Parts: sequence; structure tokens; C-alpha cells
Amino acid sequence: TVTAIDLTNSGIGNTGAQYLADLLRVNSNIIKLLLGSNRISDEGAKYLADVLQNNATILEIDLSRNASGYAAVLGASIQLRNNREVTYLNLENSKIDSQNVQLLAAALIDNQTLQRLDLRENNIGPLGAQYLADALCENAVRMTLILRDNAISDVGLEHLANALNTNKTLNALDLSWNNIKTSSRRYLTNMFQCNQNLTTVDSTGNGQEDYAVIGVAIGIRNNKNLTTVNLRCNRLDDEGTEILCQALQLNRSIVTLDLRSNEITENGAELLAKILDRNELCLHFILIRLTLISFMILIKLDLSSNEIGNEGVQLLANAFKKTMSLQTLDLSINNIGDEGAKYLANLLENQTELQALDLRSNRITDGGAEFLAIALKRNTILKRISLWQNEITGNGAQHLMNALQHNRQPTILNIYENRLETTNAVRREPLYGFIRSRALFAESNCFAWNRSQTTTSRIFTDHSDTQNTQPINEEDF
Repeated sequence: TVTAIDLTNSGIGNTGAQYLADLLRVNSNIIKLLLGSNRISDEGAKYLADVLQNNATILEIDLSRNASGYAAVLGASIQLRNNREVTYLNLENSKIDSQNVQLLAAALIDNQTLQRLDLRENNIGPLGAQYLADALCENAVRMTLILRDNAISDVGLEHLANALNTNKTLNALDLSWNNIKTSSRRYLTNMFQCNQNLTTVDSTGNGQEDYAVIGVAIGIRNNKNLTTVNLRCNRLDDEGTEILCQALQLNRSIVTLDLRSNEITENGAELLAKILDRNELCLHFILIRLTLISFMILIKLDLSSNEIGNEGVQLLANAFKKTMSLQTLDLSINNIGDEGAKYLANLLENQTELQALDLRSNRITDGGAEFLAIALKRNTILKRISLWQNEITGNGAQHLMNALQHNRQPTILNIYENRLETTNAVRREPLYGFIRSRALFAESNCFAWNRSQTTTSRIFTDHSDTQNTQPINEEDF
């Protein structure tokens, strides 16, 4: 007996949908119906709706990624109604508009099992957000709701925030890329204050003002259960960072805060350094990506793609020395020169837990490389350092290679795309016989892996000796 039909990406269109509808009228054994990516429009969806509205046997159905948003929510609604064990629905990029989402919202009201609903990259708009908000007022299941890129705007945010006065179980909400402006901060504040179980909020890409959606800072201060806030790419700059830091002084619950690419300068870095110096947060910045586990046990900081410069590096480096727990530090693309490299070298000599340092795309020359080389001779913990796309010549590479020879810790060094004209500096090393190379860019690239009795180190330099090698993974930066 046939119990499952899988015609995913088969191009059946509306005609095929009509034939299937006729089959389902006389076959009550089907429990699985997969029709995703089949160019089914509203016409084909209506054929299926006529037969499925009273069907109680189909437990798994997929009509997403068709030509009709109605088809997608029809399948989801049937599954929510029939399957009391469904926990996840993925309706990403399924052409769902506000009218379609009304049907889905109605099915959500009575569902007690769904834990994750992904509606990203549709067009539900503020009206669709209102329908979902109404459903949230009735639904008491702990759930993650992803509404990324849906043109919700300020009006839709207001509906959702009001719903969270009633709903106390929503634990994660993705509102990224929804044209939400700073003027809506009161709605965000209300949302955080009223829902004490909301642990994750993603507000990425809503930057229409100098520090868009910075109202979340008030939520950080007031909501003692909030653990994750994502504000990357929101042009916070130093003014927004100051407001955020004021909130962080009083918060003990944040574990993830994403401030990537926010035009933070040395002034913002100073504010963050003061927080690191005196606050007892549990905090994980993902770009700023800080991981702290009680009492400032800072594990990971990713401050890449900002503008902190040498002065900002000095302030942060001084703060990091006091944490004595930092393991990963990313300061790439921050206009750091040799002076900043000197402060970081001092950190390497005094910070015993640092295992990975990323300084890609800065302005470090041979002088900075020499500072770092001296520190590497004394540091036995660092496992990875990236100096990709700086201004280091063969002389600086020589200093770094010499340091790696004296370092007992296996170390990965990446100096792709620097100013290395030849590999002579590397060739003079006794470890040259163990080099394996691979060209990854047009110029100035080489993957070298050297071994001795006490060390296994990799250096990325010039590509002139390219031959067989293993691919680079993310850990190599």
C-alpha cells in the first residue's frame, strides 16, 4: 500500500496538482505528501485545498517554494492541524503575503507542539505581522519565530510588541532586515520589559539612523532573562555604543551580543574597555563577539570591521590583560598599524590563554611583525595568528619564521597577500624540506607546513613553489 508521495521539484504544475487531488479523494492511505518546488500556483493550490480540508490522515506535507504563497501555507496549515508532533516548519522564501499568513495564523492558535517557525524572505508586511501577533496572544508554546526580511516596518513591530504583553513563552524572535527605524524603540522596549522569557532577538540590518533600534539597550538593562541580542550592521557608532554600555553595566544575563560592522572608533573601544574592566557580565560578543562566563571570564571577542585604530587597541589590550581568560581575539579591518601591533604583542606576553589572534586587513609592516615575533618567542599558548593583507615584506616574514622555530606550541601563521617578493627568507630555514604549497590567490601566497621535533607550524607566504597540499579550513583564517 502506498503511503507516501514525494514529487519534490518535479514540475507537476497545476495540472499535476489537479490529478493528485483526484487521487487523494479515493485514497485515504497517504500520510506523507511532498510537493515542494513544483510551480503550483493559486489554481493548483485550490484543487488540493478542496480535498485536503477534511483530510485527517496526512501527517507530513510540503507545498513550499511553489509559485503560490497560498500553496505553502495550505500545506503548513494541514500539517499543523493533523500532526500533533510537528515541531518545525520551514516556509522560507515561499511567496507568502499577508493574506496567506492569515490562514497560517489561524492554524497556529490551536497548535501546542510547534517550536520553530521560519518565515524569512516572504512579504507578510505589517498586516501579516498583526495576524501572527493575534495568534501569539492565544498560543502558549515556547517557540522561535523567524520573520527576517518581511517588510514588517514599525507598524508590524507595534503589533508584535503588544502581543508579547500577553504571550510569555516566545523565546526567540528574528526581526532582521525589516525596515524598523529608531522611532520604534518604545515598541522594542515594551517588548523586552513585558516578556521575561524572550532570550534571543535579532535586529540586524534595520539601520536607518545613526544608531537604529538602540532602544534594545533599555531592554538589556531591564530584562534579566535576555541572553542574546543581535545588532550587527546597524551603524551604532560611538554614541550608540555608549547607550549600549550604560545598559550592559546593569545586566548580568546577556551571553550573545552582535555589534559587527558598526563604525565603532577608539572612543567606543574605550567605553567597552571600561565595561570589561569593571563589569561581571556573562557576555558573548559575535562581532563585537564577546564570550564571558561570570565574573568577566572573557573567552572570545570579535571586533572586526570597525574603526578602533591603535588607540582603541591599546585600551582594549589593557583591559584584556586583567581578564586572563581571553582565547580568541578578532581585530581584522580596524586600521591598526605597527603601534597597535606593539600593544597586542605586549598582550601576548602577558595574556597566557590567548589561542587565536586575527589581524587581517590592517596596516602592519615589518616593524609590527617584529614586535609580534618577539612576543611569539615567549608565548607558548597561541595556536593561530592571521596577518593576511597587511604590508609585511620578506624581512618581517623572516622574524616571524624565526619566532615559530623557537616556539614549542604548534602555530598556524597566515600572511597571505603581503609584500613578499620571494620565498628566500623561508627557504633559508632548515624546515624548508617539509614545506607543502598551494596557490590560493593571484600573488604573494604560499601554504607552508614546517615540522621539527618540538613544533608543527604553518606559514602562508609566496606561491612560487606550488604543489600538492591539503585545503585550508576556517581555523586557518
